[in-house]
Amino acid sequence: MIRETVNRVLPIISADKVFIATNILQAEEIKKELPDIPEENIIIEPSFKDTEAAIGYTSLIIEEKFKNLNEKIEVVVLASDHLIKNDENFRQIILKGAEEARENSTIVTLGIKPDKPETGYGYIEVNNNEVLLLDEIYRVRRFREKPNKETAEQYVMSGKYLWNSGMFIFTTDTIFKNFEVLMPEHMEIFNKIREEISKKR
Repeated sequence: MIRETVNRVLPIISADKVFIATNILQAEEIKKELPDIPEENIIIEPSFKDTEAAIGYTSLIIEEKFKNLNEKIEVVVLASDHLIKNDENFRQIILKGAEEARENSTIVTLGIKPDKPETGYGYIEVNNNEVLLLDEIYRVRRFREKPNKETAEQYVMSGKYLWNSGMFIFTTDTIFKNFEVLMPEHMEIFNKIREEISKKR
């Protein structure tokens, strides 16, 4: 599935700009599966932490690599276990989300319109009073963790909730500004890591 995920985005980005965040246990197999991805782009997390830590650490490395471009650095976070049926449409959504992230300094999260009440997913409540349309951009009102069945049924019936895909689009400037405000303890560590990365390059 990781091969499929990479193939899905190669029409809109070159292989040297694809980065894989993984752990030491899977790194060698990933290198074998993705020989077209530069080895230095296989980022091994120093330790097993949360999603925020993985996104932040990888964003630091990407920021350092492209910092001399003097332009906003866009990052698209994709999981390797999603089933995407229409690759071309998905690529257009990524490009639209990247434009939104770049032009308005927002963190874009991709939501999936639910077709049933699912208790195994988190939900996104959208700040919209009309029927949700696919491929449109809406402001997020709040995130809801995995609900019980009754609550999930209410979410789906309301038409104002999407499944949280765990896929995000942002610029490195935006993500670190948000870490600074919302997760200062993470940012303190990121700043120390940034110094170490700069020393090594």
